[in-house]
Amino acid sequence: MRLRDTSRAMTQEALVEPRFQQRRTKLLAVVLVAHGLIVGGCAGDVDRDSYVQRNEAIRKSLPTFPGATLVRVEHNPIRKIEGEDPGPIVSYGTGVDYRVHAGTRPKVVSSFYKRRLEGWRVVRDFRPCPATSACPPTSTWFKRGNASISVDMEDLKPGVRDNPRGKGGRIFHVGINHDYYGTNELR
Repeated sequence: MRLRDTSRAMTQEALVEPRFQQRRTKLLAVVLVAHGLIVGGCAGDVDRDSYVQRNEAIRKSLPTFPGATLVRVEHNPIRKIEGEDPGPIVSYGTGVDYRVHAGTRPKVVSSFYKRRLEGWRVVRDFRPCPATSACPPTSTWFKRGNASISVDMEDLKPGVRDNPRGKGGRIFHVGINHDYYGTNELR
């Protein structure tokens, strides 16, 4: 009889164990699905703090144009567009606005950064007309590794009124992205 009792106990145990395993498996599946739904909304987003920290390291290493006053620093998300819906955040752009004297010309600002950004190469000078000395760049882009710096001097062109944000001066903008060329979506 003992054998029967033992085998009967083993049979009951054998039935209980798979049920427990099934419940545990179902619970685990529910937890994983819930986690996927919660995290899935953020899937693909880059870590803002570390991305901005690297952009800030570049910003702090840049020379400041003589006489320029820092007006604002912003960190804006850049998303991969997926159809009509905004996709995941693929990078953060750091934008820096500087106020300069009203007589400051784009060519002088562009030349300053071309001379002072050692290790950076000019990728492009955007000009509103054919490249001549009479037509200075309105934006100059630099590259080092995957990093990008753009210096936008559109508001410094002759004939442009003082920028209201400049409070009596003119504004030029420096854009920074430490991994612009490394992010496939931004190339």
